[in-house]
Amino acid sequence: MKKFFVLGFICITFQFNAQENNTANDFGFNQKDVFVTGTISFFSTDSNTDGFSINERFGVDASVGRFFTDHIAAGISAGFSVQNNGERTNNSYNIGVFGRYYATPENRFSLFGELNAIYANSEGITPSLASYGYSLTIAPGINYFLSNAFALQARFGQLGYNYNTFKDSDAEVSTFDFRLNLSNINFGLLYKF
Repeated sequence: MKKFFVLGFICITFQFNAQENNTANDFGFNQKDVFVTGTISFFSTDSNTDGFSINERFGVDASVGRFFTDHIAAGISAGFSVQNNGERTNNSYNIGVFGRYYATPENRFSLFGELNAIYANSEGITPSLASYGYSLTIAPGINYFLSNAFALQARFGQLGYNYNTFKDSDAEVSTFDFRLNLSNINFGLLYKF
């Protein structure tokens, strides 16, 4: 494992040295660039504390954005997920808008901050699982360009507010969430046109 980290550090060092030899326009974003980004997630747990139970979740999220200035991009996002705990299935979808501010958009490696507003709807086999609501979230992120068009993207942590209403009982739940740790990292790919 130690050899893997040393090898990774050497590769990253060579990559940053190679970056200095490229012109600023080879990588990164410019005004009026359009990009598509997406993530695929899968989560699975097995437990036999109170008998055997399974909890699985699969999700797909995609976003399309455009740069309106050298540092500011905005766009729309959509997602779908399926969660199954062995006895019931819950399907949910979301749609939203986002805005991003990039610190160094014309570089191969760039930090950004994202503000998004999302509407979500969830339908389950039992009516008690059906809900709808919205969320407002601020999250930091990083882009690293592998080529002129493809980049790796990571978002970590968040500061957010969520509000949900359950359809069968009109019960309302609101939560405030702050996380800034490495246990909440979302990785994705980005393609720039």
